[in-house]
Amino acid sequence: MLDTLNRPTAEKSGKGLSDSRAEELLAQYGRNTLAEERKARPLKIFINQFKDIMVLILLAATAVSFFLGEYYDALTIIIIVLVNSILGFIQEYKTEKTLLALKNMTAPNARVWRNGRLKEMQTSELVPGDIIALEQGDKVPADAAILYSKGLFAEESILTGESVPVAKSAGLPDDTDNSIGKQNILYSGTIITKGTAEARVIATGLSAQMGKISGMLKNIDDEETPLQKRL
Repeated sequence: MLDTLNRPTAEKSGKGLSDSRAEELLAQYGRNTLAEERKARPLKIFINQFKDIMVLILLAATAVSFFLGEYYDALTIIIIVLVNSILGFIQEYKTEKTLLALKNMTAPNARVWRNGRLKEMQTSELVPGDIIALEQGDKVPADAAILYSKGLFAEESILTGESVPVAKSAGLPDDTDNSIGKQNILYSGTIITKGTAEARVIATGLSAQMGKISGMLKNIDDEETPLQKRL
């Protein structure tokens, strides 16, 4: 019953946003993209591990120890530097590969109500307030509150780890809370496995749950490893 009442026909949804209003919101919220991934270049990443000031000091200490004939000390320091660099390399390389994988999970295009017409456009141009149409097989382009649904199920394993599709249905039309696990919210990057829906975008880019994950991953290589802190 709730689904039927909340179904956004062209009149009820206001026929979507106008292009001018969408441009204003795009300037306000930014593009609907994840944290920018950098191309993973293993050799460059590994070399960058030796540019840290502490590592340079340790390398200088190694040279001094070797010059003074303290070969055991020199060897110990070299091993510490290598272990630290290898750990930093593994952490940063995995981060960049994960960011790339997340980007590949996002939908490149979406069906959106604009100026009273349903049209296909790039996902990056979506803004909060857009009304999107979804059906079986679609990837959700942004976090959105369901306005209308019919037999809707979504696969959310990328967020929850649960491989079984989750039943979804409409809720409050003005809901803006995109917390994970809500029945009336569709999340960016998840897949519609069954049914159809129309939903109002409530979070894009780094504000979407997928965007928050990519933001946290991007900041990982800016933090010191436990070994770096001890050094």
